[in-house]
Amino acid sequence: MFRGKIARHTGVQELQSAPAYANVYPYTAPDPIPLMEQSESSELLPSPNAHPQSPPLRRWQGPRGFGTRHTSDDVPFTLWDEHTEKFRLASRSEMSYIIEKYQATNPPKPIPLTVACMPTRFVPPGSGNLTLYGLAPYGSHRIADPCAKVSWRRTESPTKSQMCAVVSAVSELANVRRINFFPAAIVVELEHGDGEAYSPKSLPGIVANRPTTYHHDAGSFFSSMRNHTRERILDPAQCLPGPTIGPLPQDATDYIHEPNWGILTPGMRVSTGYAADSGVCADANFSTTTGILLRKGTNCYITVANHGFLGSQQIYHPTPYGDKIGDIVERYPELDIAMVQLTPTNFCRYTNQTYFQAQAPRRLAEPTDLAPGTWFEVDGMSTGMLSLMYIGNSMEKPASAPGHPEVPVHRWRKNTMCGIFGATNPQVLDGICGAPLVEEESGLVGGFFHLAAGEWAECAALDDLIAEGWEVV
Repeated sequence: MFRGKIARHTGVQELQSAPAYANVYPYTAPDPIPLMEQSESSELLPSPNAHPQSPPLRRWQGPRGFGTRHTSDDVPFTLWDEHTEKFRLASRSEMSYIIEKYQATNPPKPIPLTVACMPTRFVPPGSGNLTLYGLAPYGSHRIADPCAKVSWRRTESPTKSQMCAVVSAVSELANVRRINFFPAAIVVELEHGDGEAYSPKSLPGIVANRPTTYHHDAGSFFSSMRNHTRERILDPAQCLPGPTIGPLPQDATDYIHEPNWGILTPGMRVSTGYAADSGVCADANFSTTTGILLRKGTNCYITVANHGFLGSQQIYHPTPYGDKIGDIVERYPELDIAMVQLTPTNFCRYTNQTYFQAQAPRRLAEPTDLAPGTWFEVDGMSTGMLSLMYIGNSMEKPASAPGHPEVPVHRWRKNTMCGIFGATNPQVLDGICGAPLVEEESGLVGGFFHLAAGEWAECAALDDLIAEGWEVV
């Protein structure tokens, strides 16, 4: 059984060694262990192409969800109130302590992802606050809550039936495109360009006992969040030595033929071939990150990002020059997931037992497994490991042809939304699509990285895969 952690290719390793990364996930390098000496009790796997890694340390302490503490957060108090289930304001003495300890113009080393258990990003002075609300002036607290009998705790996610009830209730009043469910608020996205007009304060400002705002624009609320992104002090692209800036590195290591390695795992680079399925030379080649090995009955397939392989069924590792490792045999376009049947030789090589620096996947997360404030790890071939905090779900109306019946609410697409913490950069995120989001320790898989908009990420919920009987091998 593989229980170690792989070290990334030297290019990505150099990126992660930059201050913005190294200060988030510090490690102590132990002596390498030869492959023939590995056993089930070993915590490490050798990596002749990069530095050895330390045994995985717990990065989070305390309760699961909101109120958990990052390993680098050593503030002697917490701002999470478990009785009211929300963060409290710091007292004058606590604020003085935080101001003295953490200077935003000179972030601490190592960098905490929480301060006093509150999720934290370090940004330049004067950046202002980020809030999750729609800007359309339609909400009014004078209008009765159309879904007052539906309610859930701040520390819980709404169930599918509760979300459907909210969508149905609001759809009686307006033409709804999507509804976003955050821990303390709801944002309703209205169809744009359908000829409907809404007067100010004409829609309920409280829905399901939560403050509700509205977004009415051609672009989605999620895409608009990119414009809310604040300048980061911790930009990894700016921390790299001059010669390596643009394009940023990607891990193109051939792990099949790497001496003393020879296995495939989640988080590795996969690519399309040079020829499309028609046999014509492809105009472009695409690369994304491998997902996990799943089983349904007697079928065992690995997952990849569907949008990266629209013109090809063939999957290569790590580049089109590498080995063909399998073929796509099933697609879930609405989930952006494609199932790859590995060749017999590569099926024997693939393991979920290690996932670079991130937690190895163990089980697909049921809807009831996810709690707001839960932290996930994702390790892509262009990023190394990043931390994402689960902040809510959305229900989105699928596209339908003109004249066709409306899609029933229970068949709307359910999305999982996360905040991206640590050092990020739009270029750095290129290539991470398809990488699994895995919770530390539990190994729960919350989804597969799909879209990023500034400081936010989104992926399809896995309810449908679970209902079909898919499970982690």
